[in-house]
Amino acid sequence: MGCSTGKIGYPTSMLAETAVALAHAKSLTTTRRKLPTRVYYCGDCGRYHMTSYPPLKGEVNARNN
Repeated sequence: MGCSTGKIGYPTSMLAETAVALAHAKSLTTTRRKLPTRVYYCGDCGRYHMTSYPPLKGEVNARNN
């Protein structure tokens, strides 16, 4: 099942946050420009995605969902 965003979907916020941490660890050995900074729940696919954009106004942190 894909998502209209084209992003990788994670079934839980914890798995998505682990992916954020791994991306940061991997960045120590690569020259990746933008790193994911947070996780958000996607209402389209019902999964969690990583993003480098700041939270939208009024958006609740995925950990609190």
